[in-house]
Amino acid sequence: MQARVRQACLFAAVALGLVVALAGTALAQPSDSSIGTWKVNATKSTYAAGTAPKSVTTKHEVAGAGVGMG
Repeated sequence: MQARVRQACLFAAVALGLVVALAGTALAQPSDSSIGTWKVNATKSTYAAGTAPKSVTTKHEVAGAGVGMG
């Protein structure tokens, strides 16, 4: 009987550890998915004739209560 109790406690501890780890990972993600560094794929983008850039990279970051482009 003690083996079952020990096994149940071990299972509960492992399950709790997984929940805490997964919740921490989910909460660590930025709430705004546009935050980060973005690189334009010119072949998949549409531009007026002759105006397509060879490459464009933009960086969006949190700036106070808003978002700034760096």
